[in-house]
Amino acid sequence: MDLWLIGYKKNYSQTEMGKRYFIKIYEKALRDNDEKMINFCKSVFDIYDKFQLNGHIKRPNGNP
Repeated sequence: MDLWLIGYKKNYSQTEMGKRYFIKIYEKALRDNDEKMINFCKSVFDIYDKFQLNGHIKRPNGNP
């Protein structure tokens, strides 16, 4: 396996972890009715969508 491919897979693994982390933050913000954090997380999900990263992990707010 090429070294660049190992780095590529490692980075995508980190983006998956990041998206799952923001999903947890988003769900907590919903429970706490924290509009500022809800909007922040939605913006982060928009970035994931814009760059078509980790589309297999559905965003929790029902958008794309």
